Amino acid sequence: MQVTLKKGAKVAGTIAVLKNPITWIVAGILLLLSSIFGLALFISISLGGGSTLDSGTGIC
Repeated sequence: MQVTLKKGAKVAGTIAVLKNPITWIVAGILLLLSSIFGLALFISISLGGGSTLDSGTGIC
């Protein structure tokens, strides 16, 4: 019976977090930033930006 109560409390806590508009704003900002970063990375690779780690080192 205690396990059910703890699980119910956990679900209620999750619902409380999801009802908070600040949580959705933060999640939206993080999603937007990650998608912008992914798009920029894709464009960078598409334009022929190869590995920049070994450029200019003079080693093979």
